[in-house]
Amino acid sequence: MFHVGVLKPFHGTPPTSTPALPPLQHGRPLQAPEKVLRAKLRRGVWFILVQWTGLPSAEATWEPLEAFREAHPMFQLEDELFVDGGRDVMVGQVYERRRNVARG
Repeated sequence: MFHVGVLKPFHGTPPTSTPALPPLQHGRPLQAPEKVLRAKLRRGVWFILVQWTGLPSAEATWEPLEAFREAHPMFQLEDELFVDGGRDVMVGQVYERRRNVARG
């Protein structure tokens, strides 16, 4: 809301056509991904941290990988994001306790 007193008269030629609206999804502007920062496996589902074009890095969001691929099929994902071993994560390996071996 604004007060009518802050309006100023327009000078110049008015535009001949209206500018195109950005693509919408569920009534909200659809952001374009700029880059993917990280990936992680949560409960068997891959999530990626997406940096969006025109937004600060603090507003990067975690998105499910499959939903992201459906929404942005032409976006090139980095292969290094999905390493099977990782440094501190064991993907696909079930933890088993070691048996106590009696010393004799």
